[in-house]
Amino acid sequence: FVQKHYKSEDMPGLQREFAGRGVTWFVINSANRNHENYLTPEKAQPVARDWAISSAQMIKDEQGTIGRLFGAKTTPHLFVINRGTMAYQGAIDNDPTTDGKPAEAINYVRQALNELLAGTPVSKASVKPYGCSVKY
Repeated sequence: FVQKHYKSEDMPGLQREFAGRGVTWFVINSANRNHENYLTPEKAQPVARDWAISSAQMIKDEQGTIGRLFGAKTTPHLFVINRGTMAYQGAIDNDPTTDGKPAEAINYVRQALNELLAGTPVSKASVKPYGCSVKY
């Protein structure tokens, strides 16, 4: 699921779009040391480059401290925090498949960020996340 959103350019495009509008984007790698998807800093650099990750920082959370604090259940599970308050949490969109995104897909993160930047309340503050389970 994470690869779908990065390799389709959906996630990197979203990151670049909103970084250009003053939003700080963090990527959290939640895989523990014993999981096959665990990335050392050396392995994370080429992945970030190949996937065109455009975040301010990639944070390693191999012990699950941040993930548990936020209640992350899947990868990806997105959180939008506005001035210290959780404004949105859940799926990136309404397309819980691993294939290409349909034209009618709703990007909930884009919607929430646009609403916040316009000074309006987030209309859909929580959506069930989808993806692979977090490997704590």
